Amino acid sequence: MKIIIRFIQRAALGFVIWSIEQHIEDLQRVMRETNNLNHYRSAMIEIHAARTDLASARSRRDSLLPVGVRNTYKSA
Repeated sequence: MKIIIRFIQRAALGFVIWSIEQHIEDLQRVMRETNNLNHYRSAMIEIHAARTDLASARSRRDSLLPVGVRNTYKSA
């Protein structure tokens, strides 16, 4: 039963990670396409916060992996 619960938790965290990555991509698109300096600055601040959240979600998901299994990522 514990294995099933951990699998469901990892799947839910996988969805959270995916949605944060999509949010970061959208913010990067805003930064590329904007002509307004204020929008650019706010997107930079949001990207920093989203990357922090992404690193936190990845560490929570990795803590649920079996012993000896760890993932590595290109960026946080």
